[in-house]
Amino acid sequence: MRKVVMFGVGSHVRNEMDSRTVKQYVDYFVDNSPYQQGKLCLSKPIRHPDSLLNEEKESILIIIGSIIYKAEIALQLANMGFVEGKHFIGPLDLLSSCNLLGRRLYAKLDWDAPQNEAQRNRVETDEYFRGRLLILSSLADFSKFDTVVDLGAANERVREFLPQRIRYVPVDKLRYSADTFICDLNSDFPDAELVNYEPEKTLFISAGNINYISDWKQYLFRVAQNSSCLLLAKSYALGRLPNFIAKSSYTFAHQIIIEMQKLGFVLTAALDYRLIVECLKFERRIK
Repeated sequence: MRKVVMFGVGSHVRNEMDSRTVKQYVDYFVDNSPYQQGKLCLSKPIRHPDSLLNEEKESILIIIGSIIYKAEIALQLANMGFVEGKHFIGPLDLLSSCNLLGRRLYAKLDWDAPQNEAQRNRVETDEYFRGRLLILSSLADFSKFDTVVDLGAANERVREFLPQRIRYVPVDKLRYSADTFICDLNSDFPDAELVNYEPEKTLFISAGNINYISDWKQYLFRVAQNSSCLLLAKSYALGRLPNFIAKSSYTFAHQIIIEMQKLGFVLTAALDYRLIVECLKFERRIK
């Protein structure tokens, strides 16, 4: 079994990760701060990073315990001879991998858990979330489309911003209305043949749900296969990962843009919403 070492003892480790899992699976910590070295974190010793050089590389997994300083720590580890993805991973990579250790370190509630009812109600009624849908939908030229597929539609609030002639397909894991197409986007997708729409005349909306998709690249691939335009809302004010929900992954806007380019789409419009959310419009590249 590989030895697990956590690089960093900051707030992300203390506040976002499950302390019982850290105590059970992490062998020790390393940190660049002389003030931390020699102390304990969650009953585990904190050592100088050079102690990693005494480890057998193939028998160790280093988890970067900081989101903010991930790039600097990754460079430091690479200069020490460790390979990212093989010997070390970042906290968001661990979250995206959805392996057993990742699920245990980020032991949160699922979106549809009964304890999450208050948060679901907030998303479904709060004016902030309505405003996000307003700004996102303003990017669309609806004259080009006859169908809108809303991925993670919840209670379908975007309806009020759509022309009446548009066929609206709300897709969600939970049933919010008789029109909801029930689909767990982590395991299935509302493909054109299944829901009966023409991809070239279909616009997809993904308003804030991509971080709950375990394989976000496969998710975007399916979107690209089944539509000619995507409106995507992406929070870039990371702050703390919400304690009330188990996010499956975390992606940054530049990663999404690069991936969509690979899939034959271009970013044609973008708006900021309250310095919290980036609203992005992708359209299929004309050959």
